[in-house]
Amino acid sequence: MIFRQPPLSSVSNIYVLPFNKTVWVSCCGLILVMACIISFQLYCVKRVEVIIKLTNCFDLITFLGGAVCQQGFALSPSTLSTRITMLFLFISSVFLFTSYSATIVALLQTPSTQIQTLDDLVESPLGVGIQNITYNVVFITESQDPITKRLYQQKVLPKGSRGFLEVAEGVELVRQGMYAFQVDTGAAYDIISATYTEAEKCGLDELELYQLPMQVIPLAYRSPYRDIFAIRLRWQRENGLQNRIFKIWVPQRPKCETSRGGFVSVGLTEFAPTIKALLFGASFAFFILFIEDRDGNT
Repeated sequence: MIFRQPPLSSVSNIYVLPFNKTVWVSCCGLILVMACIISFQLYCVKRVEVIIKLTNCFDLITFLGGAVCQQGFALSPSTLSTRITMLFLFISSVFLFTSYSATIVALLQTPSTQIQTLDDLVESPLGVGIQNITYNVVFITESQDPITKRLYQQKVLPKGSRGFLEVAEGVELVRQGMYAFQVDTGAAYDIISATYTEAEKCGLDELELYQLPMQVIPLAYRSPYRDIFAIRLRWQRENGLQNRIFKIWVPQRPKCETSRGGFVSVGLTEFAPTIKALLFGASFAFFILFIEDRDGNT
């Protein structure tokens, strides 16, 4: 079964992945320490004067948020100590913001590694198709393996006749992404070599839906040719003749010459978390506005 690993953004929130847990905790700690230092300088030291004062803790939160998001704030301190503190806060924010943004761009082009087993495939959002050939149809419909039965019932059976496709159509769906196709790899590799780009070839992955039975050469009972066949076949395998003939007659998996891709289009899936954050913030702002308006009227 061939497929392309789904984009990382389709299986996880990429906006929390650029930094590991330790870095996130360190960033929060840095903001907290800076908040304490600036609060001490502005409220506890009597000789500190500013052109525009921070009247409450919400102003301080707004200032810290503006610094982290590279937006700034209308605050101009007159003392050297406060200016040095703000300078180092903005410098730290520049480094963090640059690293975060660069990692987000890289993650948008990174495939996930979520699908490693058939169980992962069943639970994934990938569609599944089966090559329309007799032994594939018989196996998938009559298999007693629990995982294979789940795969057929959840991914193939609901599609009806569209669950069984010709090789060219199934390989094209794999190229478009979010689709897995059970196919004879020899037939698929020939089409993949001719139609896939280098980045698409590098993104291919495979799972084994079922194991083919061991191939044997039938002979008559107590045939005198048994040892001859065994010796010569072993000799051909040891000398690489079998592998050479196999490579000549059976198309091989396309080689990944380079993993560097071109432009990656960004859809709703990629920035859905930002839309959710924006909607949450707007809703919370309207809620606070409603409370303030009601308090003002009373």
